[in-house]
Amino acid sequence: MPSSILLGASYTGIMDEEQLRTAYGLQSAILEAAVDAIIAIDDKGLIRLFNAAAERLFGYPASEVIGRNVSYLMPENMHDITMGIYRTIKIQAMQKLLVSVVTLRD
Repeated sequence: MPSSILLGASYTGIMDEEQLRTAYGLQSAILEAAVDAIIAIDDKGLIRLFNAAAERLFGYPASEVIGRNVSYLMPENMHDITMGIYRTIKIQAMQKLLVSVVTLRD
């Protein structure tokens, strides 16, 4: 798991190095102990996090999939369908964000 990923970016304060290490260590322990596969992708569909359960489920080490498009994990015949769903979800998330921004301004 790359050291630059820290989930839960809703924290707006400033963390010192020790707090950051503690938070990352806790996150890493939770993600690696999870029995379910956990995969985090960025807004471009690139895999940024791939836990041990995901390695077991998909049969790839994290080092092989991190940085690749999530379509790498899908059967060829599912690429278009899955990426269409991904684009729809992304559009809906952006619409929700825009509604939130407009609501905050009113």
